[in-house]
Amino acid sequence: MRVCVPSAGQGGLEDLVGEHFGRSPTYTIYDTETGAVEVIPNESEHMGGRGLPAEHLAAAGVDVVICSGIGRRAVELLASYGIEVVTGASGT
Repeated sequence: MRVCVPSAGQGGLEDLVGEHFGRSPTYTIYDTETGAVEVIPNESEHMGGRGLPAEHLAAAGVDVVICSGIGRRAVELLASYGIEVVTGASGT
C-alpha cells in the first residue's frame, strides 16, 4: 500500500504534516510493503503548475492520503481515483 502525507516543508518522514492538502509544497509517499519513501513536489495548479494534486498522486500509485485539512472537492476527486482519505493528522 502506498500512503501519502502532505508535507509542510521539504518532505520525508521527519517533516510536519501540511495543514492544507492542496497547498502543501510536497507530498511524502511511504510504501508499506517495501519501506520505500518518495517525496514528490506539489506541481499542481495551486502551486503554479498543471493538473490537480489528485491526478499527480494517482499517477504515483497512491492508495490512501492521510492529512490535516482538505476540501470536499479534493476528497471527491481523490475518491474518483480510488484513493481513500483520512483526515485529522498532525505532527510528523
